[in-house]
Amino acid sequence: RKVAAKEERRQARNKTRLDRKTRELEANKYSRVAEGILVYRLDTYKATISLLSGPSSNTDTGSLMTEMVVHAAYPCAEFTHRRAIALVGEDGRQEILTAC
Repeated sequence: RKVAAKEERRQARNKTRLDRKTRELEANKYSRVAEGILVYRLDTYKATISLLSGPSSNTDTGSLMTEMVVHAAYPCAEFTHRRAIALVGEDGRQEILTAC
């Protein structure tokens, strides 16, 4: 029993290290995107969306969505010439993301 518990703790530590390393790699990977482009990651398992790239100098950081737990998503009809998706968070906040 002690050996099994020890092995489980070791595997949990390794998983945590891998998760941390993956987040660091993703942050470095998207640190050099073009000015004005924001890169988001949609995690369908956790139903979350999070910002991977850093904001540019012209980004309004006050209204910037950095992370959201998605409650609902649907195509946005406001932008007919571009692909856009409307996201509704658990708190009722609505954000529109437009693909470029």
